Amino acid sequence: MPNIKQTLTILICVLLCVSVSFSTFADEWDDEPYTEEQTLTTQVTQPETSAPHGTLATEPATKATTTAAAKAVNPPLIKITREDIARKPKAGDSFTMTVVFHNYSGDVSIRSGLASFEPSEGLVLVENSASKVVPVIGPSGVRSVQVKLRVTKDAAASQSVSVSYAYSYNTPEGLVQAEASEKLILAVTPAASQETTEKNGTANATPNIIVTSYNYGGTIAAGDTFSLSLQFTNTSEKLAAENIVMSVETGDGITITSASNTYFYKKLAAGSSLSQQIPMRVAANASPDGAKIDISFRYEFVDAGTRSDASTAEKLSIPIYIPDRFTVSMPDTEVIGMQGEEISVSLPYVNKSKSEVSNVEAELIYDDSMIFCEQPRLNLGNFEPGKSGSIDFFFVANEPGNGTVTVKIKYEDELTQEKTLEMHVPYSADPMNNEFDMEDEPMDMPQEESAGHTWIWILCGGIALAVIVIVLIVVLRKKKKKTQSAIDFDWGSTQEVNAHEDN
Repeated sequence: MPNIKQTLTILICVLLCVSVSFSTFADEWDDEPYTEEQTLTTQVTQPETSAPHGTLATEPATKATTTAAAKAVNPPLIKITREDIARKPKAGDSFTMTVVFHNYSGDVSIRSGLASFEPSEGLVLVENSASKVVPVIGPSGVRSVQVKLRVTKDAAASQSVSVSYAYSYNTPEGLVQAEASEKLILAVTPAASQETTEKNGTANATPNIIVTSYNYGGTIAAGDTFSLSLQFTNTSEKLAAENIVMSVETGDGITITSASNTYFYKKLAAGSSLSQQIPMRVAANASPDGAKIDISFRYEFVDAGTRSDASTAEKLSIPIYIPDRFTVSMPDTEVIGMQGEEISVSLPYVNKSKSEVSNVEAELIYDDSMIFCEQPRLNLGNFEPGKSGSIDFFFVANEPGNGTVTVKIKYEDELTQEKTLEMHVPYSADPMNNEFDMEDEPMDMPQEESAGHTWIWILCGGIALAVIVIVLIVVLRKKKKKTQSAIDFDWGSTQEVNAHEDN
């Protein structure tokens, strides 16, 4: 009991000290109220009155202003194509080719465009200049220019025109210069084929080599190696392709490993096919948009005793996905609590993927007879790349002892495939504490103190009663002894009598 009194006395003193300190702090706070100017930085202004050269005048900002960062502008995507030519030009013919410029940007205009044209050896540019001005191309707009060409007498069947397009576009930082280029392929009728046509009435079709199928072994993850299997075919029914050179050009994020990007084949008969395996590797930081591979063929063919050159090109796409690196860990500390009180389970998570995981939800699975949880299901939304945190549940153990709860986590990866994680978390609940709690029952203290005083009085009364009984026993024993002495006196015996003189 003395310890309880001392503890209450110390607690009252501490509360009085805190109250006085808080009152003093509140008075000082009220004396200096918060003002918006105190949070603003000093601005350098030009004072209205003259000041010595080199001095700065400052004044408090009356309104905090925020300048939004300029929105970044992506470079516009420009594609250069040509319109179909109504009639296949022959050796010695002049014709007009329409070159089309496509602006695939939805919010950026193209201006100051200048297109330059460079024909192959079998074509001649019939123009005063090798370049032409392209008018302004608005967002998602299209512009075209016409170029006059002539086929030479000894032209091969396959010809081309290289187009270089220099242009500019506006950005928040100013005008930016850019350039796009393209090689436009067109077929002409060479002189030898023309003679054959005149003799036989028809000309043999130019053989084309195309990729009829390709395989990469399924889904490719960033950082994986794989083998690209190509099958290409000569589409001609009569003419063979000879001295074939196949070139493979890879885009960003993908490379050829342990092999060259050029392959040679002596001959491919009409209607026949060949296959080729190409080892490749995807970079670990590859874009999930997929990798592009350009396949081109250059070859020769002989028709009516005349050897001609031809070429074809194709573009392949390899889908790439970023491996799922979303992880959830077990709690950092043991899950321990008390029966009847709230126990928390905290599971740390981190999304190490380069893509977002979406529709994340978590559920606490438990035995209803052992545990009560007010909110066993959580919808957590989407986790962007690099995000970390914890998944928290709170439950109450109805019975003491050890047990296990299961946390089931569901989410969707980059390919919208649903994935599930299960974490089995052990916990321990101590028995309920029945000891007296001074803070929970402060009104019982006077009763215990009163009961203590009652026992003291009872003890004192018992001691006093014992003393009285002992005194009574002693007195009664003395009285009994005197009585016994009187009974034992022999009245028949001679007794000595002391004579007393009378005064």
